[in-house]
Amino acid sequence: MSAIDSYREHIFFEIRPSDGYVVTTIIFSNFAGPFETSDFTSEPSFIELHFFGGNLPPARAIHWNFFPPIGTMATGLSVTLNKTNLGEISEGRLVADSMKKKFEDRWEIPLPYVNNSETTETITYTYLLNECPIFQELKDLFFELKPPSGFGDVVTPDFFGDYGAIGFLLNPEGHPNTWNIKVTSVFNHQFSPDLLQEHSISVKELTGHTGIIESSPDASASHLRIFVFHDPSEYTITSCVTTPPRISPRSRTINDIPVLEFHQNLRGSQASDIALRFRIEPSSPP
Repeated sequence: MSAIDSYREHIFFEIRPSDGYVVTTIIFSNFAGPFETSDFTSEPSFIELHFFGGNLPPARAIHWNFFPPIGTMATGLSVTLNKTNLGEISEGRLVADSMKKKFEDRWEIPLPYVNNSETTETITYTYLLNECPIFQELKDLFFELKPPSGFGDVVTPDFFGDYGAIGFLLNPEGHPNTWNIKVTSVFNHQFSPDLLQEHSISVKELTGHTGIIESSPDASASHLRIFVFHDPSEYTITSCVTTPPRISPRSRTINDIPVLEFHQNLRGSQASDIALRFRIEPSSPP
């Protein structure tokens, strides 16, 4: 198979009533990718590389650092380098351009330079094409690389909804010889605060997956996380029932937004679906 050693698989299911979106993201960590990792990690200044194609709505998914324009098809690349390992800052652009050219040559597309951003120790170069003529090729590559069992089975040809994206992340601090691959599907869904209305959101119904959802025997971890974003000033989430059953939520904040998070490690097990049934109740006036 395409995994290198033991890989990890993750499903993130985001429900965003205020924005009207439901997001499914599947990430495979420690996996094979579009290039040999040494093509990039042999560079002393290299820190991280992120290549993506597709589109996401204005309400950003948790696990995407998308570049403008949000909501339209785009192909992009970011390359982050360590400034202390560059003789001159101007060398960084040459290094990033050489890495960018590998993607341009493979997919025969231009990736125009947009800008760079700096921190005390790093510099990140951004390249963006305001269209994604290779989205089908990226999907084909994912289906070629994905494991023969496990969470990858959820990604069917019907997986991608109103919005979708595929990304490849290389970060040698996590595992120097492997890639992270992530696929995201976003569906529009209207949620109305109604005391009498119960909402039920299901991964299988949204993505067209049939059958059970099970972990891969080759995965060292198979994590499921359901996130419900909510605005206590406008409404309250109540009566939550999860599939798999009996997952207790914890409250946290992501990007300054209150979130209910349900987490379970499905390694060595299976679930009939990944779903959440809940009610949205209008908040009482102060």
